[in-house]
Amino acid sequence: MVIYFDEGINRVFYRPPNFGTGLTIAIQLWDAHLQKRPLRIFKELEEGLYYLDYDFNQRGNWVGIVYENGEKETSQTFQIGMARPGVIKNKLPK
Repeated sequence: MVIYFDEGINRVFYRPPNFGTGLTIAIQLWDAHLQKRPLRIFKELEEGLYYLDYDFNQRGNWVGIVYENGEKETSQTFQIGMARPGVIKNKLPK
């Protein structure tokens, strides 16, 4: 699944299987130029829902690996500042 965000700070949500609580959720991101970014830790909102506010400061495709308590769990792709399927941009007449 691809998540679409605009450039800048965006809130990323994560839900572990069975809404597990009390976990350490982290993500390792690679930016649009495939440069590895520092590992970031999610905060638990409540009831097994976690979030991270992250500054996606480059347009393009980003990829991340999500860890639960230090174990790889899943990967995620982010498209930053790119066209979204099914979204039509309004064009002003010339």
